[in-house]
Amino acid sequence: MKYYEIHCETPYCGEDNYYYYKSEDPTKVKYYAAECMHENANEWYEEDELMGQYEDFEQYFEDCSYVIKEITKEEY
Repeated sequence: MKYYEIHCETPYCGEDNYYYYKSEDPTKVKYYAAECMHENANEWYEEDELMGQYEDFEQYFEDCSYVIKEITKEEY
């Protein structure tokens, strides 16, 4: 079993979340991380506040990101 910390960010300072994932198949972590990134982006997205900076969610989402870090079972 492998354990992961996934740090998802939006283009704005402080709009980030940490997610945790465990799996025996390390290829699945990228799919989970992408889902987490989408969830995080949706959580912070507010159309009124993005006027002038992004035309829509898709453009905003392009500037979102995630970092996957393998961690120990204890850290998990």
